[in-house]
Formats: sequence, C-alpha cells, structure tokens
Amino acid sequence: MDIDDYAIDEHTHRFAVWTAARAASRSRLKNTEVEYLINKSFLKEEVEALRLLPLLDEVYYRKWIGTIGEKICSLVKEQGLSLFKVNTFHFGLAAKIISIYIKTVEVLPTKGESLLSQIAYPPIDGILLKNLNTKHQLKLKVNWSTFDRGQYVNVIDELNKYYPSIPKWEIEMLWKVSDKEEIIPMEY
Repeated sequence: MDIDDYAIDEHTHRFAVWTAARAASRSRLKNTEVEYLINKSFLKEEVEALRLLPLLDEVYYRKWIGTIGEKICSLVKEQGLSLFKVNTFHFGLAAKIISIYIKTVEVLPTKGESLLSQIAYPPIDGILLKNLNTKHQLKLKVNWSTFDRGQYVNVIDELNKYYPSIPKWEIEMLWKVSDKEEIIPMEY
C-alpha cells in the first residue's frame, strides 16, 4: 500500500485490529493471529454491511454476532494453532474481539450516535461482570473468556433486563476498576 492510498478508514481498521488483539490477549493469541481471524471472518466488511441496514435491530444483531462469533471459533480450529490455543479459545473471546472491533470502528468514531452504536453489545469481561453482579446481587459467571454462545447470550439477556432502554455502549458505565477516584501514580 502506498502512502497516498492510506486513508483514515484503513487506519481505523488497523487500530481496531490491534485493540481487539490486546483485548483478546487472554487467549495468548498473537496480534497476527487475531488479524487473521478478523480478516478471514470478513469482520470489516460485515460491519460495513451492518452500517447500511436501515432496519437494524437487536434481534438481527444478536443473530449476526452469534454467526460471526461461531465463524471465528471455527477459524481458530481450522488455522492449525497449537492445541493449547484451540482448547482455550471459546465464543466469549470471539465476542470480545468483535465487540472491541465495533467499539473502535463505529461506536467511538460516531460518538455513540449511529444505529449500530446504539445496539452493539459492550465488550464483556470480568470487570464488567463483577460490577454487574455487585450492583444487582447476581451470581453470573465472570470467567467470560470460557463462555460458550449460550452463556454469552445469558449475560446479554441480564444486561437487557437491567438496562433495557439505553444505548448498549452506555452499559460500560459498569466498567470501572475501582470506586476510588484518586489517581494512583505508576512506578517506572
């Protein structure tokens, strides 16, 4: 690719690949492996197609993320990764890759205003789940990276139950590491 051909859309896509790879690092997949999964599942093209649907709703989106998530899980098995990676990669990781990718290429650039931004599920992780459990006295499993599709859908149903009428990205208000407001200095 020539510098004259490098546009903001490609730049955003590459950053989204990187953020998704970092978010899925629990699986110990390399950035290049996550990039492969994103490219081979045609996630970029799938998201672009979602943007064009005038009647996009959560029912459609739920089916869509399930289909793409299962496709990514199949690609992990087909790619010939180590047995460890194949055995530790579950739907929860695929959903996290998809959600982080969409958050990066759609939710943030549109400031949460697009139709897709309104219905796309937040990235599910241990912090969000622990805080959801605490806030609503639930006992949901928090080991998100091992979720199968059914366990993932169960969490989405719980989120919809407690937060039915807000854009889905706003549920990330639960993603707070600490109740403390002070800044903890980092040591270098």
